[in-house]
Amino acid sequence: MRELKFTVADTPQQKRSATPMVVVPKSRKGQTVRCIHCQKKTPVKTFMAANSKNETNAAPFIYGVRGAGWRNEPLHTGPVAIFIYCAFPYLKSWSKKRLETAEGSPKITMPDVDRLENQLFDSLSGIVWKDDAQIFYVTAIKIYSEKPRTVVKIQLYDVGEWIGGDEKTIL
Repeated sequence: MRELKFTVADTPQQKRSATPMVVVPKSRKGQTVRCIHCQKKTPVKTFMAANSKNETNAAPFIYGVRGAGWRNEPLHTGPVAIFIYCAFPYLKSWSKKRLETAEGSPKITMPDVDRLENQLFDSLSGIVWKDDAQIFYVTAIKIYSEKPRTVVKIQLYDVGEWIGGDEKTIL
C-alpha cells in the first residue's frame, strides 16, 4: 500500500456545475438563456464563457498530490481509499458566544459532501488513478474551523492487497 497525504490551505470548493438554464427565443438583442431558479436572463455568449472558465477547480489538488510525492508515475490501477477532511471558516454573522463552541462543529449547509468528493475525484482521475470507479472506500468530514483547509489522505492498494473485512485496517 502506498499513501499520499496533502493539505490544501484554502476554503474547500465544490465542483462547479452549469446552472440549469432555458434558452429564450431569439430577440432583437440576440439569443439569451434564463435561469430556471431566479429567471435572470444572460446573453448566451456570456453564459458559455463563464461556465467554461472554471468548470472545475483542480489545480490545488494536483499541486497537493505532486507535493506528496506523486510525479509523472504510471496511473494506479488498483483499489483506492480516500479520506477527506474539509474545514470551513466561521460565519461572520456568528456571535462571540457561538464562536466559542464552533471549533469542530459539523457544517450541515452547502456545499454537499458529494460535490466536494466529486471535485477531488475528477481532479485526480487521469493523474493518480485511471478512473474514479477504482475508489472503493471514502470518508468525508465537513466541519467549521478557525483555519480553513482541506486535508486529503489517499491510500493506493495493489490488486489483491485489500482482502476486506475490518475497516480499522485502513483508518
